[in-house]
Amino acid sequence: MQTGLYDQLVTVAIQRDLDQLVDPRLYALAPIDSEDSHSAIAQYLEHVLANCLAAFRGGEVAERQRRLVDRIVTTLTEELGSDWTDALNISTPFRRLLAVHANNAGASCERPDTPLARSALLTGSRLDPSLGSQLRKEIATADQIDILCSFIKWSGLRTLIEDLRQVAAKPFVSGPRIRVITTSYMGATDPKAVEELARLPNTEIRVSYDTKRTRLHAKAYIFHRETGFGSAYVGSANLSNTALSEGLEWTTKISHYELPYLWEKISGSFETYWQDDEFQVFNGDAPERMRRAIAHERASANEPTAKFTFDLRPYPFQEEILDVLSAEREVQQKHRHLIVAATGTGKTMIAAFDYARTCRESGTKPSSSLTAKRFCSSHWVPSEAFFVTRTLVICSSAEETPNRLAICSAQSKVTTLANCGDTHLTSLVTSLSMSFTTQRHQATVSCLIMCNLESFWD
Repeated sequence: MQTGLYDQLVTVAIQRDLDQLVDPRLYALAPIDSEDSHSAIAQYLEHVLANCLAAFRGGEVAERQRRLVDRIVTTLTEELGSDWTDALNISTPFRRLLAVHANNAGASCERPDTPLARSALLTGSRLDPSLGSQLRKEIATADQIDILCSFIKWSGLRTLIEDLRQVAAKPFVSGPRIRVITTSYMGATDPKAVEELARLPNTEIRVSYDTKRTRLHAKAYIFHRETGFGSAYVGSANLSNTALSEGLEWTTKISHYELPYLWEKISGSFETYWQDDEFQVFNGDAPERMRRAIAHERASANEPTAKFTFDLRPYPFQEEILDVLSAEREVQQKHRHLIVAATGTGKTMIAAFDYARTCRESGTKPSSSLTAKRFCSSHWVPSEAFFVTRTLVICSSAEETPNRLAICSAQSKVTTLANCGDTHLTSLVTSLSMSFTTQRHQATVSCLIMCNLESFWD
């Protein structure tokens, strides 16, 4: 046998070849799990039947093939019961069902050029249909559409918008008919395109603004059909005119009917993103927020040394902590707080967000001191806090004069805080970490201590 990797059921012929190798260390076998046996056998039979049916020659090939299939189906119905007979037997003559329409108007819809029951690869060459033409035909015949695309350009959307508008006009009982996930990553998305999509009825859009951690770069166009013949186009093509029409983009079309396990993976992954708080609903003030985010990304690309033009917002888990702090102050009249969280989860930023919220709600800017264990960068952390509070003074040397918010590190001298002058501090925030060592484990706990000095001795 040819040396290399395999992944197939062992037939009698293969076993005979393996026995000739003598040394069992020259090959590897694995048992078939009972839960996966049906998939392994079905895949084996698919290849066997395809090869056997292709071996027929002569003028009555189709009839001979049908008789062979009838014999196989007869064996299956004997095992499964007579109720399966009509469902499995193929009618005469051979015909393929292409569509069932609710009315005569639906008979004019164009079908995609590749079969719905088979997967395909589109390479953007002159021998393949363009991706844009296939998407338009898929849109026209889909029951629900999911789009996962890192970059949405107006040049690409305008080629599909009329087709999307016709689909969106039809209500969908189980949620939005069109769902779109995109991002502000690299500033490549056109805000105009996203806003135009948002105007469609029965359409919902969610956006990731985290361009440092998430960096969504996936592209998938998923077309659900209640008949079970959906299609998913996964590849390298963003929603741009170049990618859809003339670019050498490789896109794999996954057939729901042919590859149900892969279809479930694609659909499930999209649903996971859709439910993730990282992808935020595009409504209300979202258009303005997205314009700012994209403008920042484009400015960062054009000016690598530009600093701090971003708009910081708390993550969902930070929002929960901020809400608890606010509730304890307002309802329980508690003004001393200890926040324990893993290193790197943004406790210093929670303090800055909390201070900014206090400023907004009170209409004043109370003096405060923030002491951090250390600053990873002498510019980065203080500047982050500045863009949250807009009232920063850094007490890192005797020459600097504080205003409202003083930030200093634990490594600073004790006299540093004294240099804050006569400013009356109304709150104190300290960020620190403590290490615990046992015979088996070493752990580090990061803490954020917050207290209102005016009520500290109450």
